[in-house]
Amino acid sequence: MTLTPLNTSEYATVKLLFRGATINLPTLHSVLEGTSAGKIFVDQRQAPSMALVCNNAGYTFLAGDLNQNILAESVKLLKSFPRVTLVCPLKSSYRSFFIGEGFQPVERLQLTRPSHSIDMKSWIKKLPPQYKISSLDKELFPQCLWSEFIQKYCGTVDRFFAHSKGFCILEKGKVVSESYLLEAQGLGEVAVITDENHRGQNLGTIACVVALDSCYQRGIEPYWSCDADNLASVAIAKKLGFEENATYDFLKHSAP
Repeated sequence: MTLTPLNTSEYATVKLLFRGATINLPTLHSVLEGTSAGKIFVDQRQAPSMALVCNNAGYTFLAGDLNQNILAESVKLLKSFPRVTLVCPLKSSYRSFFIGEGFQPVERLQLTRPSHSIDMKSWIKKLPPQYKISSLDKELFPQCLWSEFIQKYCGTVDRFFAHSKGFCILEKGKVVSESYLLEAQGLGEVAVITDENHRGQNLGTIACVVALDSCYQRGIEPYWSCDADNLASVAIAKKLGFEENATYDFLKHSAP
């Protein structure tokens, strides 16, 4: 058998297969809703019993009836992609199969924030005077360190600005720290990066505070995820009041 790609108008047929999913939900739902770029593959168009959801940036989700034939076809398909990051709960039935096929596990953390507000004014007071906070726009976006990744994730710059949000900290008009809310179905994945020459000043933390305030103003539930050994990211998340709620793996594979 060969896995079949769905048309975007058919994506709703696989949503029930992921009803128990709990990891990286903003990314999963962004593909299901068509607010980020990606493809969905199934075993059969009519009443599919499994689905492989693939975001253009490589993030991949697997659910449904996963027999050995399905797993073998999934591996074959994913190995044809330049780079794959399969989101894998630790107790998933397919974890050992993919590791046996050469996918490399990377331990991950997911964090959520129990509070539904943040004291943005107190954090902004900590911003050194030479810096300015701004929303990202299409003029600033090309400066950003993650502009290429965000465009790949969303498919186009226009799609990013239509469905998600970005914020930045400027020094003399130059972006030195940037935060993102990658949104879908009332959820938002928070992402942040700061120019290495401007670290150690809470810029990334403050950029995230602005993103969190935007979440709470609009009723968006924020999520944070990172590699377990990314101590800097974990520290920022916990400083902002996030708490660990899940551990999982990325199963990674890159074409030779």
